[in-house]
Amino acid sequence: MFGPAGRLTRQQSLPDLAIELGEFANGTRLNFKATNYEQDYVSLSVRVGYGRRTLALPGLDLFAYSAFLAGGVGRHTSPELSTIVAGKSVSLGFVVDDDALVFSARTSPRDLEFGLKLI
Repeated sequence: MFGPAGRLTRQQSLPDLAIELGEFANGTRLNFKATNYEQDYVSLSVRVGYGRRTLALPGLDLFAYSAFLAGGVGRHTSPELSTIVAGKSVSLGFVVDDDALVFSARTSPRDLEFGLKLI
């Protein structure tokens, strides 16, 4: 699983935007918005780090973008990952934004836990 549950320290509802905001004790923030754009799909996005603005070498963002997911995820190579995700409704993405590294996943509610583990 994911380990122990984090402690929610702040929660806010923005009813006019239909958004729920939360912040955990470790500083992680969660923004949740239910939409009906695509039935039976969940989109996830995780932003970390400081992005392109802090990279020491020009072009490193392009290398990271093209090589990161192709290199595998965690302890699994790209070919192993293809086998692991077979039969699951999940796709991964990665991009270097100006202000953060952005990991994303698109999955079905049935495979949400799996998608979270991949990210």
